[in-house]
Amino acid sequence: MVKKVHLFKTLEDRVKWAEARQRLIARNIANSDTPGKKPFDLELKKHSSANAGTMARTHAKHIDTKGGFSNNYRIIEDTENTDPFGEGGSSINAQAELVKMAETKTKHQGLHTIYTNYVGMYNQALSKR
Repeated sequence: MVKKVHLFKTLEDRVKWAEARQRLIARNIANSDTPGKKPFDLELKKHSSANAGTMARTHAKHIDTKGGFSNNYRIIEDTENTDPFGEGGSSINAQAELVKMAETKTKHQGLHTIYTNYVGMYNQALSKR
């Protein structure tokens, strides 16, 4: 009997995080000249039973978590990359957002490489039976 492989689920979670983070960063960049807008980011949660459960939208002004967001990560306000003197009164630093986008793309490519290699090894192991 073959045991359930958790690596695929973990990789899938990480890829979904990278995709959702790219969407959120793109939204930040699109709002970089909107007065009063603040940057947001996705924080990847550690896997543990304490994090089990679902995200809940507890206030009408909170970002909606539907549409691809998972309970394996959460939306946080990005206080590290704010620009208090940003254009048009926005605190979003577009250059910092572009750097985050490039970092996320690199992580996504790495995850894809790991997944592809693992599937190849898995198929090779099964074909020798």
